[in-house]
Amino acid sequence: MAPAVTIGPAAPPLLTSDLPTPPTPPPKPWEGPPRPSGAPDTHGGTSASGRSTVLSHKRPPRMTMNEVKESLRGVEQKYKLFQQQQFTFIAALEHCRENAHDKIRPISSIGQVQSYTEHYCNNSTDRRVLLMFLDICTELSKLCQRFEALHSGTPVTNNLLEKCKTLVSQSNDLSSLRAKYPHDVVNHLSCDEARNHYGGVVSLIPIVLDLMKEWVAHSEKLPRKELQHVSEPQARQEATRAAARAFQTVGAQPGLRKHSYRQLTKDSLRPRGTDKGCAKPPWRPPGGKL
Repeated sequence: MAPAVTIGPAAPPLLTSDLPTPPTPPPKPWEGPPRPSGAPDTHGGTSASGRSTVLSHKRPPRMTMNEVKESLRGVEQKYKLFQQQQFTFIAALEHCRENAHDKIRPISSIGQVQSYTEHYCNNSTDRRVLLMFLDICTELSKLCQRFEALHSGTPVTNNLLEKCKTLVSQSNDLSSLRAKYPHDVVNHLSCDEARNHYGGVVSLIPIVLDLMKEWVAHSEKLPRKELQHVSEPQARQEATRAAARAFQTVGAQPGLRKHSYRQLTKDSLRPRGTDKGCAKPPWRPPGGKL
């Protein structure tokens, strides 16, 4: 018969309070109020690599007259490609007007073309040519801003610029525009009905380009001192202040300037170079001659 096994008293259950408490993490530093989604961090912070990052707001680079002319030539090249697809552009507008059940009123604004592109364009080819037209109009609007920032302008250039800004606005009525000789975009339209419906929209870009080239021609005749950026006076004022501070720093040490002047005067009276050797007789050995 097996011996009896004696079992001791059962161990008390382990309570949660008996467990060691984990150390409390240190509080995070306050980083300011939460920013809305998509807002840039203008106060800087720390990147994943631990480096401090500060976002600086840099001004856009200033454009010279040559750079503006180069941008204008780029828009002209895009328009030449678009002009070769005028028939496709008119067909795309015709399809959108059919989808929108809007066959009565003419194409009268850039905003109308954009609305057709977003809501009534079901063909990739039509969408491509319509977007090409809208992109050129957007670049023309940006060029107006660059022209305005290039110099303060004269009554003639300001009048030309205002016409350009009005024509490329989204809600401006284009129905009465007609490009004249040497442009033949209106003559390429098929019939009187097509000219009445699409004559304004096909005339917009060539008319604006002509006005911009006229603006450049008048601006290049201005004196060089007037053809400056509108913020140039501010930069000139900062340079003047820096020069004034440098002058005040030098003027605050009159003793140093006086001492250097006197030292220069004394040194100028002493013989220099080969003249120093001529002041003493040549060396001779004792009791002999050279």
